Amino acid sequence: MRLASLNDSKDSYVDSYNLSVYGGYSLEPVLAELIESPVIQRLKNIQQHGPDSWVWKHANITRFDHSVGVMLILKKFGAPLREQVAGLLHDSSHGAFSHAIDFVYGNQLAADFADKMVVEVIGKSEVPTILKNYGFTLTEMFAMDRYPLLERSAPDLCADRIDYFFRDSHRYKIINLDEIRFMLNSLEVVSDEFVFANPDAAFMFGNKYIEAAGRVFGSKESIFFHTMIADAIKIGLEAKLLTRDDLFRLNDLEVREKLMSGKHPEIKQRLSLISNKTKL
Repeated sequence: MRLASLNDSKDSYVDSYNLSVYGGYSLEPVLAELIESPVIQRLKNIQQHGPDSWVWKHANITRFDHSVGVMLILKKFGAPLREQVAGLLHDSSHGAFSHAIDFVYGNQLAADFADKMVVEVIGKSEVPTILKNYGFTLTEMFAMDRYPLLERSAPDLCADRIDYFFRDSHRYKIINLDEIRFMLNSLEVVSDEFVFANPDAAFMFGNKYIEAAGRVFGSKESIFFHTMIADAIKIGLEAKLLTRDDLFRLNDLEVREKLMSGKHPEIKQRLSLISNKTKL
């Protein structure tokens, strides 16, 4: 069993945020093996906020760190191992630039294109074999209705929503670590559902989430940058600089290099607008 602690600075599984919030932890063999798989390691170069990370340093948050964080929340609150595995894998089918792919395929409001790609993307990887070795199947890992702590529709609380809200809001300086610990320690699980035992923590979460929704998840700048990278990708697909498989096989940096390799003027123009010099 792989162990990590606050003093294990060389550990490749967790970032400083996870260590600060969750501290020491242990990983069962199936989790450790999945984390080392190429599918999960690729997420280290898939940005949670897609092209926003080019513009703002604080938007540099990876799908890898988020996926590990979701798993650790589930572990902290006693979710079954099966649900912890599902939490680690829940974003594994995300394409390059995360939700920018939803913009490419006209699915930005539902924002669930990656979910539809699970079998196609992850089914071809080593993940099904790893799961089978431990008595799990790929199909059950993505049957989200089986995992009430991992995933629920908004505005209900779930491990996915809790982690990205805390993590993103901390990086955007909407909340600090003490506030995160206060809210996290106020959470309880009742009848397979996250609830706040402290009403002050509940009101803090709600009010701060509304602020984050405007400043982080739905800012006009973020929507514009996602639209520009999506336009560049669509042009790249039409010009055959990219294939659809590239979007789910390669990471952000590799896809960006492919887009730039053709020196296509329209692609160059779109990418040039993903900048802090762009005024909306």
